[in-house]
Amino acid sequence: MFLDEASVAVLFRLINFSVLVFFIVYLCKKYLIDTVKKQIADKQQTMIDLRDQANTLVEDIRVVDKVMQQDTQLCQALKTRVVAWRTRDEYLAQESILKRQEQAKKLAEHVLIQTSYLQRRNAYERMLPQVIDQTREKLEQKFEDDALAQEFITQLITSMQKGG
Repeated sequence: MFLDEASVAVLFRLINFSVLVFFIVYLCKKYLIDTVKKQIADKQQTMIDLRDQANTLVEDIRVVDKVMQQDTQLCQALKTRVVAWRTRDEYLAQESILKRQEQAKKLAEHVLIQTSYLQRRNAYERMLPQVIDQTREKLEQKFEDDALAQEFITQLITSMQKGG
């Protein structure tokens, strides 16, 4: 039972093939498996990092949305306050205008009263010398006649005694 040449050739080919496969597997285990494992671990770590970043970004988006809602509410509150301030300012401005108009009206009335007093005083000052002159002339006429002068003095003394 010796093997013929063809069988031996096939046997050696199988042995060579198995040695080659063993050698390839050995090289893969020694050099490539560690590198492939490291690359797979790196890829997995990268995937974990990316998932963490995605989760962080989702959380950041939620925070930004919440902040936007708060800002929107704050803006609405500020708009309401601004409208209230403007309304109040307009009211105060109108009130101020009305007060100034009242003051102007009172001042105008006061000026009219003062003008009236001044006109009366000016009229009195203009008329007083004329009245004095006329009275002097009448008194001189009355005092030229002794009887009329005596009657005037008597009336004057009687009036003074009565208190009027």
